[in-house]
Amino acid sequence: MGEELESISENQNKTDNHLLREYNLNRSKLKLRFWRFVIGVVAGSILTAWTGYLIQQRELDLKELEQASIIKLKEQENLTNYFKYTLEGNAYERLNLSIFYGTILEDSSSRNRWKKYEKILTDQLDEVVTTQFEFDSILKKLVISDHKSAKNLRRLEEKKVRLNALLSPVQYKSYKDDKSPNFSSLIQSFNSNVDTSQIQNLKLERIYDGASYTIGKLYNLSGGNKQGLSFTLEDEYRPVKVRGKTRIPAGKYKIVFHKSETLLTKKYRQIFDWFEWHLKLENVPNFPLIYIHMGNRSIDTEGSILVGKQVANLGSDEATLINSRQGFKEVYLRIAKSLKSDKEVYLEIFDMN
Repeated sequence: MGEELESISENQNKTDNHLLREYNLNRSKLKLRFWRFVIGVVAGSILTAWTGYLIQQRELDLKELEQASIIKLKEQENLTNYFKYTLEGNAYERLNLSIFYGTILEDSSSRNRWKKYEKILTDQLDEVVTTQFEFDSILKKLVISDHKSAKNLRRLEEKKVRLNALLSPVQYKSYKDDKSPNFSSLIQSFNSNVDTSQIQNLKLERIYDGASYTIGKLYNLSGGNKQGLSFTLEDEYRPVKVRGKTRIPAGKYKIVFHKSETLLTKKYRQIFDWFEWHLKLENVPNFPLIYIHMGNRSIDTEGSILVGKQVANLGSDEATLINSRQGFKEVYLRIAKSLKSDKEVYLEIFDMN
């Protein structure tokens, strides 16, 4: 009996141990599955996040490449425009370009070609400076009626045009398209014989714009003929009026006696026994008192019109009227004669430039 109980107890223990092992095994399997699930979820999340990061980084790289390509294309376009502008522009810009590439290029053959081009430009610019100096020297001494200097002036003009064609093609085209009269067309003088006939219709052609002055020619159109009277000198052109430093607008104006006892009127009467009243242009927009009177430089004008028989220093910073008293007397007496005869006198001004 005792042996049977012991055997039953032993079998029961074996059974319990077997069940315990199965329980532990199942528990281990569950733990393993759980951790596999956790690891899978974590790994999947990491992989998804990493994949998203790589995709985002790739998109950023592509955007950077796209932006870099746009910038590079823009730089190439700007460089192309710069070369086009420089090669069509003036010689000083091309000279700077040739010095730059003649210095930084690694290829000696290319460097030498740029240096040769630099030498060509330097020689041409030296010739320009020499020609301009010679041109200005003659021009500063030139009186418009001096025919002896006209030939040299024309020669230098032709040389300047040729040099401009070499050094600045764009500016040369503008020069060719400009219909302004050149210096040679100014080389003439007016007849100094005093004409006492009356004047009713005057024409002023502004033919040269200086830095601070305007040179013109005054003509008498009365009787159907175009008769030269004198040269004129006025202030410079300005889009906005500066008091005492701006010429009047082109247009047609009536000339009348300004019958007012001003200090200037009294001064002129002391100088000239034939002078009575100033010749005034009526209804000039934004210019209340514009006279025709004598004077030599733009500082004498105050917006008015000076007359004289000759012009000196044309092209310099300050041109000069010569024989202004004589020119003023001839013009004044003829206009005054018409006004005293109750005839209307008009001056029409043209900007030839």
